[in-house]
Formats: sequence, structure tokens, C-alpha cells
Amino acid sequence: MEKMPILILLLYSIPESIILISLSAAIYGYKVKENFYRIILLGISLAIITYIVRALPELKFGLNVLIEIPVFILLTSKYLKISFVKSFFYIFTGFIIIALLEYITYPLASLVFNMPVKEIFSNTFYRLVTGWSYLLIMAAVTVLLLKKQVSLVSATSFFYPKTRSKKINLVLIILVMMQAFLSGAMNLIILNQEYSLWPLLDNIAFTRIAGFLLFTVPLISIFLVKRLFTLSEQETITETQEAFLDNINKLFVTIRGQRHDFIHHVQVMYSMLQNNQLQEARSYMENLLGEIQSVSRVIKVKDPVLSALFNTKTAVAERLNITLDVRQETPLDGLKLKPYEIVKILGNLIDNALEAVANEPIEFRNVKVILKKFSFVFVFEVINPRPLINPQEVDRLFQPNYTTKKDHSGLGLAVVKEIVDQIGGEIIVKSSEEKGTSFSVIIPAK
Repeated sequence: MEKMPILILLLYSIPESIILISLSAAIYGYKVKENFYRIILLGISLAIITYIVRALPELKFGLNVLIEIPVFILLTSKYLKISFVKSFFYIFTGFIIIALLEYITYPLASLVFNMPVKEIFSNTFYRLVTGWSYLLIMAAVTVLLLKKQVSLVSATSFFYPKTRSKKINLVLIILVMMQAFLSGAMNLIILNQEYSLWPLLDNIAFTRIAGFLLFTVPLISIFLVKRLFTLSEQETITETQEAFLDNINKLFVTIRGQRHDFIHHVQVMYSMLQNNQLQEARSYMENLLGEIQSVSRVIKVKDPVLSALFNTKTAVAERLNITLDVRQETPLDGLKLKPYEIVKILGNLIDNALEAVANEPIEFRNVKVILKKFSFVFVFEVINPRPLINPQEVDRLFQPNYTTKKDHSGLGLAVVKEIVDQIGGEIIVKSSEEKGTSFSVIIPAK
């Protein structure tokens, strides 16, 4: 096999590896900016390995790929601190991208330079010019993906936000990648038939197998995808029902507790009336009616899941002597969230707010929940007057297992952040002496 010129290694192979890994990582939502130094080290390592493998004597072109792929997957997993499965997708995505771009650019370069593709491969200058033409395209696409925060994960969640389990998503990605890989393989075979670049691809059996798979896999995928979406719908229905039943059960427990408390209220008022303590009895009844009216107002929320949630949280607030004020200023039609996701977001935020004010003086023992809509976004806002949050701690609040409370898992806000990120939303945290602490969840409408 022809040895790679050192100039190609330095001016093309290393930049190609770095840009290609960056693009593949960006496609799958990896934090490229924060870990770019890892990508640079990985790119240099992959390029050097490619250089060494191609320098091996009597190695046919094509066999080098079979040697390089396992090593690439292993190194990518170690350098980027990701699983082998993700590393597999990163590497194969890179191979697919290069295969498709080479299939397009080299024939075009042949026309532009008026020379055969083989001569372009053997001429360092023309090879660099041709290679850098699509490297610049890949670099531009990578920058665009990072700037717009677009990835394969965000793209799938745009259509079906958080409605599928990770296993279903993995199967869908494998189906898509398999078809893309087969398309790239067929493109290489066609290119090879025209220019005879890689002897390994001249095998007729290999061509027939690839062609057969390219025809059958999409047909099989149609039935698999249909089945997967059916399972996805069933998962969504089940999770919604579980969230609803969980809140209903909590509400029943609360009602039984209130029924038990009601007997005590009646006994107290009866005793006051017997002793002619009319003013005290009236004051006692006014306080009691205030609580009942508060519960009645919450029950008027139309959505049954939200109604159960707010009733449950109101009951918890009452037991803690906290005022929970819920205001739904807009219907939630067109919201890019499933009911169980709304419960997870609001439930965690309300629980955190109630826990935060539970030990505060009486004037700060109140929590506001506001559901509203502005233009094309919905806003869920949970406000508690105290305690205030240090600005340096805001970013850490959403890290898993981070908490400022004793005997607390620290997973609530991390769950909220995960759901909001999946549908392209945003969480804004503000904390000031005048307005207290507020968590505003901004969610795009459909």
C-alpha cells in the first residue's frame, strides 16, 4: 500500500481528523467547545495511527480500515470519556461523511483540474486543494451546529420531545446510520468502478451484498419504525396515567387527613359556641374557610393531571403552614410537553420552593406558581421570597447530586433541566432582595 506523504499527514490528515471528530461529536450533542482540547489530541492520535497503518508493507487498500476502526473506537471512547456505543457512532458517522464527500468532490475536482482522479490522489498539491475544499465545508457545518445548538438529539426531540425511551431512540439511530453507511458504501463502489482506486472493492459478491442490503434494510425499517412509534405512544400513555394516578392517590390521602382534621375543627367550634365564645368561633371559621376556598380555586384548573398535582402540593403547603398561590393565565394547548413531563417540571420546582420557605419566618412562607404564555413560548414561573441564591451557585444547581439541603438527593433540578433541554427550552434563575427567588421555565410552543 502506498505510504502517506508526511506533508499530507501534517497539512491534511491531522486537520481532517480534528474537524471530522468535531462534526461527528456535534451531530450527537457532545460538548465540543468545552472539550476541544480532547478532540485535538484525539485527532492527532488518529492521524498518526492512520499514517503508521498505511506504512505497513504489503497491506492492500481497504484492509487498513478494518485495522483502524477498532483502534479509532477505543481511542475515541478513552479521549472523549464516552461509552463504546457512542464512540462507535462517532467513528462510523465520520467514515460515512468522508465517503459521501469524497464521492462528490473528487469527480468534481477531476473536471476542474482536467486530470484523472488517480493523478489527483498522487499529486500532493491537488490532493490538498481537493481535500481542504470539503474540510472547510465540514468546519462551517460544525460551527453552525454548535452556534445554533442543533444536534441529532435536539432534531429528534423537535418532532417527538422526550416521548421515547433511550432504547427506542438507539434503535432508530442504528437504523438511520445503517442506511447511511450502506449508501456511503455503494457510493464508494460506484466511484471505484469508474476509477479503480481500491482493488478490495472490485469483488462482485461484495457489491451484490451491499446492493441487496441497501434495498432490503429500508423496507424492513418501515415496519420497525411503525412498531417503535406504536411502542412510543404506549409508553407516553402509561407514564401519563402513572403520573395522574400518583397525584390522585396523594390527593386521596390528603382528603382522608382533612376529613380527620375536620372532626377536630367541629369539636373546637362546638366547644367555643357552648362557652359563648362567638367572636373566637367566627375568627376560627374564617381562617378555616380561607383554606377551603384556596383548595376550591385550585381544583378549577381544567387539566386533570395539573389539578391533581396542584391539589396535592396545596395540601402539603397547608400542613407546613405555607401559602401556595397557583395562577394559570393561559390554557396549555400547543405546549411541547407531555402531561407527565409537566408534572415532573412543576412538581420538582414546587417541592424545592416549599422546602426552601419551610424554615423561614411567617412573612416569607408563601410560594407563587404562574403559568402564562408570551408570543410563541410558554412560561412556568415558581417564586419564593426567601432564601436568596448566591449567583455563583446558580449553574451548579442543575448538576446531578448537587444540593444545599440535608437528606436531599439533588436530582430534582437536574431532571427539570434534562427535560427542558430536550425540547429546546430554557431555565432562568433570578434572586434578589426585592423580588425573592424565581425559577422561570421557558418552553417553545408547537
